[in-house]
Amino acid sequence: MSHNNECGERGERGERGERGHRGHRGKRGHRGHRGHRGDPGETGPTGPTGPTGSTGPTGVTGPTGADGVNGVDGSTGAVGATGATGPTGPTGATGPTGPASTPPVLAAANYSGGFFGTVHGFSGSTRVATGQYTATLSNPPADPNNINVQLTLLGAAGGQISWTFTPPGTINIFTFNAAGVATDEAFSIVVYDLT
Repeated sequence: MSHNNECGERGERGERGERGHRGHRGKRGHRGHRGHRGDPGETGPTGPTGPTGSTGPTGVTGPTGADGVNGVDGSTGAVGATGATGPTGPTGATGPTGPASTPPVLAAANYSGGFFGTVHGFSGSTRVATGQYTATLSNPPADPNNINVQLTLLGAAGGQISWTFTPPGTINIFTFNAAGVATDEAFSIVVYDLT
């Protein structure tokens, strides 16, 4: 037999009493002051330089621009006026009149080493002194102005040669070195007849 059966039925539960009032919540305490910011620390050592980056690809070449238009040629300037003609220079001296044609040779000879050679038209020729000679024409013209005497030095050292005429037919020849001193020089003589 159960206990309930021994004591009888359980009595009814009494009513719950009213809930008591909730107590007031306590005030929140004041927030503490924020601490001062600390001093910045020392700068750390510089890190090593990073590797150089690779070169980027070359860009595409742009198109060539169009050729510019050629400019128009300018007009040719006018021709300047012709300058005045300068004065005519003085006329040069008239040279000696040459023979109309080659005159005939009246006489000719060469002198070298103390002797006359290849003698033609002379009746006599001789060395008179140092640098002085005579040559006598075999057939002199009546007028001594009708003879033309050509003398030529044959030496390479240079010098001077001159002549005079002694009528009726002697030609006097004089030779000098480059310093003007009488000296025996090789020469040739040709006498032309201008009659």
